[in-house]
Amino acid sequence: MYKIRTLSNYLEKINDNFKAILVTGMRQVGKTTFLKNSCLKDRHYVSLDNPKDLLLAKNDTSLFLQTYPMPLFIDEKNTWQILVS
Repeated sequence: MYKIRTLSNYLEKINDNFKAILVTGMRQVGKTTFLKNSCLKDRHYVSLDNPKDLLLAKNDTSLFLQTYPMPLFIDEKNTWQILVS
């Protein structure tokens, strides 16, 4: 059973102001669960743990962003750093 986080209210308030929202924290604290259960259903969700999505992001960023248009939650930011460096 998912427990709604206090952070959900804040996320709702800032949602319209930002194309990108970064959620950080220690490992295994529920960041992915939080994003997947977010009340922000207008945002697409993609995890770069998925090898196909990671390859698409690396090899064809334009197609990646067409497949997952803004606004967007990109999970596994550590992998994303590889793409933007």
